[in-house]
Amino acid sequence: MPVFNVQSHPFATPLAALAERDMQIRRAGAGLGWVMNDVSPGRIQAVLNIRTHQAVADITFSQTAFSITYRTSSNLDYDGHTIHPNYNGWIENLEKAIIIQSGF
Repeated sequence: MPVFNVQSHPFATPLAALAERDMQIRRAGAGLGWVMNDVSPGRIQAVLNIRTHQAVADITFSQTAFSITYRTSSNLDYDGHTIHPNYNGWIENLEKAIIIQSGF
């Protein structure tokens, strides 16, 4: 299955401070078991460890939109183009959770 990336998805509310967006993304990820690490303003590295599998994604964001991009993984059969379908499900769930959190 091709790797699913989120590109410039708008937040649920039209505008919020960058620090508020950071907290919304961190809450969304933490609720799903992701470890969220701040890299720089507007950038978070998200790490999910499930059993022997690890997924790492970069989340970049502005006041109005966010993107989630594959970074690396372990034991998810990534071959440069395709990946285990569970990865895409985890990213889709993270995307939905971020949208929900950004509506508060």
